[in-house]
Amino acid sequence: MLLYISNLIKSKRFVYTERNLWHLRTDVSYTAVNPHLFEPFLQPPLPGHGQGRLCVLEHPVTVATAVQKMKSHLGLVNLRLALGAGRTLESSVCTAAVCAGSGASVLSGVKADLFITGEMSHHEVLDAVAKGTSVILSDHSNSERGFLAVFRERLTVRLPDAVTVALSKADRDPLEVV
Repeated sequence: MLLYISNLIKSKRFVYTERNLWHLRTDVSYTAVNPHLFEPFLQPPLPGHGQGRLCVLEHPVTVATAVQKMKSHLGLVNLRLALGAGRTLESSVCTAAVCAGSGASVLSGVKADLFITGEMSHHEVLDAVAKGTSVILSDHSNSERGFLAVFRERLTVRLPDAVTVALSKADRDPLEVV
């Protein structure tokens, strides 16, 4: 690995990983990963809600529709879903809150019909469900990875033509459903 990195440095290439990207807290602008998670709902998030994003849907959807939209948007076959107390797959989602990665601390205390994040602990999910909030979990890096292509395009237009911005073809979530 060191030889690989050394060769990249010698060739004046820079490696920017999703881990670097997300921990620089680029989410504070509306051009970052959390707003990207709202794209299936065709609605911008509400301003002034910190690192996560809260959205009041102009056209409410069912929980089942929200799940399908997120599967399609993230390119995933499976997501994990916890239905809020008293909710069904046909329940309406009028408000949704998102936080890419591990969103429990950011979403804690937020009142929404649906939380969309990468991961939460068992007890954090139970807490949300007890409050009537349904939870969609995609796994940590799956909630972030889709933004990389968007970020690549944004970087490409701002950099000289001599700079190549490439996405890894080998990168994937380390966890698999088996």
